[in-house]
Amino acid sequence: MSEITLIGIDLAKNIFRINCLDENGKRVMNKNLHRESVVQFFASLSECTVAMEACASSHYWGRTMKSLGHTVKLIHPRYVTPYRLGDKNDAKDAAAICAAAQRPDMRFVRLRSQRQSDIQGLHRVREGLVAERTATINRVRALLAENGIVIKQGSTNVFSALPVIIDDYENNLSGMMRQLLRMQYALLLALREQLSELGKMLQALVTQEEAYHAASRSWRDNGNITRLGTGQRFRLP
Repeated sequence: MSEITLIGIDLAKNIFRINCLDENGKRVMNKNLHRESVVQFFASLSECTVAMEACASSHYWGRTMKSLGHTVKLIHPRYVTPYRLGDKNDAKDAAAICAAAQRPDMRFVRLRSQRQSDIQGLHRVREGLVAERTATINRVRALLAENGIVIKQGSTNVFSALPVIIDDYENNLSGMMRQLLRMQYALLLALREQLSELGKMLQALVTQEEAYHAASRSWRDNGNITRLGTGQRFRLP
């Protein structure tokens, strides 16, 4: 069998499809790989180029392939679509990835490091919690409005007024409604605690970045060129 120089891999949860080409662009293998055997298969190969669509798990697999000595190319799915022949299936997707990866003018997605993936995950979690907090506050205000009680807009007003309303037994709230509001207030407290913890994590990241840049400037002043961190700034909550 000819030596494999390019592999297009269609990522999946369990069954992966690979399309392997030699240096002349001839297909030498096209088969399925179970998730458990992916690392073993690529570890057995000589150094080659591994191309895949940029998706949810591509950066993890990209780092894994890179650690095995392979060159990794991530391609945005919309740039793969024009090279797919016929109806969409795993085999044709893998072949299309190979075709797209060979284009000299193809634009590739930069592989994220573990640190960059962690930072992105932190921001995603925070954005989700902020959205959940906003939805919970709106739900509380709507429930109170249906019972003739109005709270000013803003999370601060809700946090200060809600426990007072719950403990006020002269406002004619039913027992069930009072219990529902207690549950919502407990949820808001939990969300506030988690957002506070994420804020501390972001502050730690900012401090680390500032230290990286200070050290980088110092080393550049001494005639050295060193790349530290990502240079990305963060907005604190």
